[in-house]
Amino acid sequence: MITAPDQPTPEDVARLTTDEVLALTRISRATLWRRVASGRLPGPIDQGRQSLFLKSAVLSALRREAGQSLTRTVAVEQRLEAMRRRRHRHA
Repeated sequence: MITAPDQPTPEDVARLTTDEVLALTRISRATLWRRVASGRLPGPIDQGRQSLFLKSAVLSALRREAGQSLTRTVAVEQRLEAMRRRRHRHA
């Protein structure tokens, strides 16, 4: 199937329910809404009585957050190594 470049693909418009986002992220409902409020996760699009999240936006936010946590982990390890070196020099 060939689509025009300006038309969104089904992957671009796929939606997730709140329960699906919770299962995907493995966080509690309260944590989900805290992350939405802080901007760490995209907000839902209300459709009727259901809040639906844009799947591509949620996955993008999770990838970005995973990259940041990896960067933080590396930074913490570098600081710990610097502390070990200083302690070793003074000993």
